[in-house]
Amino acid sequence: MANLLTAKDLAEKLSISQRKAYSLKSVIGHVQIEGNVRFEASAVEAYIESCKHSPLKKGKDGWESQSGTALPATAGLSRKQVSAADISALLEQKRKEKRESESARTLRVD
Repeated sequence: MANLLTAKDLAEKLSISQRKAYSLKSVIGHVQIEGNVRFEASAVEAYIESCKHSPLKKGKDGWESQSGTALPATAGLSRKQVSAADISALLEQKRKEKRESESARTLRVD
């Protein structure tokens, strides 16, 4: 049988309030026995693993997921920076496409 934790146990383990522990039941997953909420210890450990973030610098100092399922943290650096010029170019492209579709429509009507 799985080791089950109460919300109080979970709150102590994660250093959070019991109210927050109850709010995590849809994220972590829970077992409900006649109105009593319990959390599987393995699900709690998996949740903790999924919450880990590596430091920004690469190397041996970073945390490694024990489960092997965690993705490497990018700290938001993987997204391309968008400049005003990029936005202007996209808007101009949309305007050009709109003009072309409108001119094609008027040619079909004529």
